[in-house]
Amino acid sequence: MTMMSLAVDKLLTMVRMDDDRQVVMTILDSTNELLADVKKPVLDAVESPDVFVSVIKDVFQQKVFSVDLLLSLCQKSEASCDEEVILLVC
Repeated sequence: MTMMSLAVDKLLTMVRMDDDRQVVMTILDSTNELLADVKKPVLDAVESPDVFVSVIKDVFQQKVFSVDLLLSLCQKSEASCDEEVILLVC
């Protein structure tokens, strides 16, 4: 296993395991920069590029756009939130 594959594996594991949204978004941002700068070696470090897609889907479903989060954002902005609209966003 190369150093790149260990680093990428650790980043993806941290994204899946960490509960803090800010930490997860920072890791994803760093991973994005790594992909932009290094490109192919990063993709070669994982079994399949689909791993990145899977992790990002998990983040959006579990950590970023949860119904509770959207409701709290709507309440803070004093906007009226319809649950059907929230479900469409999710």
